[in-house]
Amino acid sequence: MIERKIQLTPVDVKRDEFGYWIHPEYQKYLIFNHPENEKLSQFDYEQMQNFLNVDFYDSDMCDELTDDQLDQYENDFDQSIVIHWNPKQPKAEAFLVSIFTCDDGVLARWAVQRPSVHTALVQSIGEIA
Repeated sequence: MIERKIQLTPVDVKRDEFGYWIHPEYQKYLIFNHPENEKLSQFDYEQMQNFLNVDFYDSDMCDELTDDQLDQYENDFDQSIVIHWNPKQPKAEAFLVSIFTCDDGVLARWAVQRPSVHTALVQSIGEIA
């Protein structure tokens, strides 16, 4: 069976006035496949990674803030904290997919491209040889 996939690639990030952003292809996938669903099951999440041919990594804004910034955000609801937050890449090859809010707070979702089928095949053959 051949699965349909695309390759999610980096694009320019232009955050909105509140500091949030979503990759256009990632957004299309969510709208088309999960229009009513804000929370994805683990199965749906893995399917999305497979279709987009990436692995996702999330970073939590609160883990990256100073104590003063965290206090400002949590107690004063200071939105400028989100606007000025520059999430840290979890890996050098990671690119930003989304900055969003959820039950867990403000997260940045990163993607790392998986090798293409051709690249994976060549690597596998190289390991065997």
